[in-house]
Amino acid sequence: MKLYQFSEVSVNAEQQIADGATIYQQWQCAHCGIKQTMPDPNVFYTKGKCEECGEETNIEYDGCNFMATMDNKSREEFCIWLKDFLGNPDDWKNYKKNSEKK
Repeated sequence: MKLYQFSEVSVNAEQQIADGATIYQQWQCAHCGIKQTMPDPNVFYTKGKCEECGEETNIEYDGCNFMATMDNKSREEFCIWLKDFLGNPDDWKNYKKNSEKK
């Protein structure tokens, strides 16, 4: 899992929450390396206690990420955005063929 600066992730998460998503903060234990997911939705913590080794990680210092879930309305809006972002599926086939020629 890629970790990002706490300040950047929290701003992005706030926008996702405003758009209707439910956010779960994720971080990596600085001691044993196990990925952790906070149980509380739409809350960001600056420190976390690892469920595996019991050690505390400074999430604000080490960075974090998040998982987002969406209800049906948000999912429909996301699908529209994704379709606009990715374009026509027929173009994907052409891209793959063109990239294989290189």
